[in-house]
Amino acid sequence: MVSQMDLPVAQVELAAHIVTINEKSLRELGVKWTLADATQAGSVGDVTTLSSDLSVAAATSRVGFNIGRINGRLLDLELSALEQKQQLDIIASPRLLASHLQPASIKQGSEIPYQVSSGESGATSVEFKEAVLGMEVTPTVLQKGRIRLKVTYQPECSRSGTTTG
Repeated sequence: MVSQMDLPVAQVELAAHIVTINEKSLRELGVKWTLADATQAGSVGDVTTLSSDLSVAAATSRVGFNIGRINGRLLDLELSALEQKQQLDIIASPRLLASHLQPASIKQGSEIPYQVSSGESGATSVEFKEAVLGMEVTPTVLQKGRIRLKVTYQPECSRSGTTTG
């Protein structure tokens, strides 16, 4: 009876690439970073993706998450080549180990200081706001080596410096 209860919990190792890339380079990479139907993952070349656009600045600059099953190191090689050509910046490449039905998260960023006025006295204080890129992933391990992911991402991009207001 104990041996039936003492089963290992399925775990999933996930790798994400957080990048900024312009539209032209994105087209050259040949990947459409969206899902038409959230119940099925799309397939592009050797990459099965569950991903999304995260527009942060002008329409020509994007930050994106790509979470997927990569055959070989094709995506890593493509991203490295574009980075060497200065056509994209890899902001972070976090890795997560998550257990079946248990959320795992990662954040990267900093706190931005800003001044806050205290009423009519004119006194000010400094408060901080998080400027982070982060994600939370909850995997569901299915039969035949398949995995369903619930992904929540947190894009917070801010200009550095102090803002008065």
